[in-house]
Amino acid sequence: EKICEYDFRGDAIRINTYSDGYGRYSNKNIVAREFSPEKAAQHFAKAGFTKRDEKGVFVNDKGERLSFNITYTRSPFSTGLMTRLKEEAIKAGVEYKLEGMDSAAAFSKTQNKKHEICFLGWGVMPPFPRYVGSFHSSNAFEEGTKTPKPMTNNVSVYADHEMDALAQGIRDATSKDEIERKAHRAEEIIHRDAPRIPGYPFPAGRCGR
Repeated sequence: EKICEYDFRGDAIRINTYSDGYGRYSNKNIVAREFSPEKAAQHFAKAGFTKRDEKGVFVNDKGERLSFNITYTRSPFSTGLMTRLKEEAIKAGVEYKLEGMDSAAAFSKTQNKKHEICFLGWGVMPPFPRYVGSFHSSNAFEEGTKTPKPMTNNVSVYADHEMDALAQGIRDATSKDEIERKAHRAEEIIHRDAPRIPGYPFPAGRCGR
């Protein structure tokens, strides 16, 4: 929300789902989670992270810290955005270490699944959302192993049997109603498991004379 309000001066908005903007195929019943340090602390406590260190980062009894590298394509502007996320994350007890790279290096690292968290954007392909590339288990692991599969768009290495069936079902669907039903359910699963966190689009453009 702060990035949209301050860094983009209100020109960007928060999106709620992976497939916002697809009309009937977008699940409009889903709302992106609010930024809440209080709720974050409650969930971290369930995972054993109940204390904060001198930097305000949550730590468990083993001394493990909620600290993660964020890989992104480096530029003065994108580094400003990442710095904003870093400042907000520490309020919730999470440390983000910024790993800015040139575009080729960032792309290679995420495609080869060597990152912890990545900040990126994808293009869209009308007329309906696709899920196989980004969420199907065949694009998560090498067949028969738990080794992350390189050079796929499943950068979260996400695997779920129901999502597999839905993703393939949308690809093979024979009616708009079938696509709508399965896409809505797919978005419920993505919201539940959060392999990706929706970011922001620009709903309009500017032009001048």
